[in-house]
Amino acid sequence: RILEMLPLRLAAHLLLVVEIFTIGLDASKKAEIVMKRLETRRRSTTIRLRGGRSPHEGNVEIFHKGVWGSVCDDEWDSNDGAVVCRQLGYPAVLRVTHNSQFGNPVGSYWMDNVYCDGSESVLKKCRFDGWGKNDCGPDEAAGVICVKNAEKNIENTLQYNETQLDDSSRPKQLVEISSLTNFR
Repeated sequence: RILEMLPLRLAAHLLLVVEIFTIGLDASKKAEIVMKRLETRRRSTTIRLRGGRSPHEGNVEIFHKGVWGSVCDDEWDSNDGAVVCRQLGYPAVLRVTHNSQFGNPVGSYWMDNVYCDGSESVLKKCRFDGWGKNDCGPDEAAGVICVKNAEKNIENTLQYNETQLDDSSRPKQLVEISSLTNFR
């Protein structure tokens, strides 16, 4: 049922095996987290973090006209970072970064002189100079380090299974997708 509504790539990813570390959460809470993660991924497909050592940090990239591009760090501040982190499903921004801290950008800059008041739901609703209009060099990519929490760590397991939270000393539990179809 719910798998029929998902993009094919995401459905295939979930059908392989959903691995969630057990840290005292009951099955209904885990299912709720999985469903929340699906919604977050749907909302966040136009924005991503690149170059960080973990999924909650990196240079900000935005998808526009079928191409990923970077965000320039001119005027980049914590309000802008808060919008990015919230759009990606994190509770808050820990710190914003400047000067391509997570490596030089790949591709062009899509956004420059971004101004968010912090209440926007997505980055593209913030004011900026216009798509592709910029005066930025390769060392001016804007980035964020988002605050992560225990629930977000579990959610990230779905996307970063082997590389993020795989600690063989923790007990694991397999959750079948069919058991999640009743949670919306």
